[in-house]
Amino acid sequence: MVVAIDSQIYSDYIEIGYCAKSHGIKGGLTFSFFNEDSALLRENVSIFLVPQNKKSNLPIDGANYQIEKISYGNKVIVYLQGVVDKTAADAMIPFLIKIKRELLPKLNDGEYYVAEMVGLSAYDFNSKKYVGKIVDYYENGAHLVFVIRGEGVSGDLEIPFTDAFFPHVDLDKKEVMVIVPEFVE
Repeated sequence: MVVAIDSQIYSDYIEIGYCAKSHGIKGGLTFSFFNEDSALLRENVSIFLVPQNKKSNLPIDGANYQIEKISYGNKVIVYLQGVVDKTAADAMIPFLIKIKRELLPKLNDGEYYVAEMVGLSAYDFNSKKYVGKIVDYYENGAHLVFVIRGEGVSGDLEIPFTDAFFPHVDLDKKEVMVIVPEFVE
């Protein structure tokens, strides 16, 4: 099982969501998490914000902020220290939200964070030949699907993350074994 927390890791930080909207006139921000059940953030936790595009006034390499207040409900509303009004909040948007990896809950055997999977090398389970690297993922409604990009191959391989297609994951070796589906034409 993969817990839906996304992709790029900056050193010891892991991406957990994004912000595209402010909330109210006092500098509130509406956070959206990749894992909708996530309640990792709380007051006084330090988070790392990375701009999603040039509209954001955040430094291109990102910046640390401390959570002053947070409320979970239909929306997750966050107030950050130093962000005192709507103008300041709007200037930061859009941005990605990252937290220190150590804040993430420990997982059971056979469970992985998406961020741990993206970037792993994929090998064919039967032939042991290199297939490519996991470069992305998406949800198709039934499964998490990993996108594997091979070298010298036209198009990406999209494989559902199930035991039937991913019989072995080795995070220490940074590799997965995949059973490449046979396609019927």
